[in-house]
Amino acid sequence: MRKTTLFIFAFLSGALGIAAQTIIDNPDKPASKNAGRTVALQEALRIKDEGKGYFFKLPWMLDVAADGSVFVQDGLALYEFAPDGRFKKNLVKAGQGPGEISTELTDFLVKGNEVLMFSAPSNKLVKTDFEGNLIKELKFDKKIFHHLLAFHNQKYYMLDLKRKDFARTDGIKDNDLNLFLVNEDGAFNPASCSFSTQFYVQLRERGSSVSGVTDLYVSTESEKFMYVAHAREYQIK
Repeated sequence: MRKTTLFIFAFLSGALGIAAQTIIDNPDKPASKNAGRTVALQEALRIKDEGKGYFFKLPWMLDVAADGSVFVQDGLALYEFAPDGRFKKNLVKAGQGPGEISTELTDFLVKGNEVLMFSAPSNKLVKTDFEGNLIKELKFDKKIFHHLLAFHNQKYYMLDLKRKDFARTDGIKDNDLNLFLVNEDGAFNPASCSFSTQFYVQLRERGSSVSGVTDLYVSTESEKFMYVAHAREYQIK
């Protein structure tokens, strides 16, 4: 088991995780008493991508409600499946009207019996129930946000991106992301937390290719702490 450094900050929110890491040499004597233990995976549900039940083109994010309902983002669509895997509906309504998203579904999360969908290009947040009925739409006019991380105690945890001028060269670039707490009426206050993520740029004759190296993902396992991993090292804050 690789070494993990843990920092905990009291912050009312969810938990964040990240997948990309740098290779780290293990010590000769593991620090953990349970080093080497494994968790056996057991299949609980399979949604097949064939026949009349074909849904996915580019599935990206996934979340599961308390009742077992499964939500999968696929491009602009957000598919809802019943706990037994039956397809129910696409919760995204395409368009520019109330409760509609026309450009991009950037982030979504399930909170209780509600679904929150955020579109960064539209700077709009849409909240619905599991049936797709619109509960609230919040359009941010005074601040541009780039990600929705969590919703807790009637506050939205949003990230903005600090713009940088990058040199026109191939390589890994840094993003600085600042955390904001947003009320239900759209008023916001900056938090004292900021994170850095990275992406790789490869220049081409026509434009450039950009791919993520590290990112931020949200989980709501904890009601009291925020756990953040936003770098390639084995480190959690």
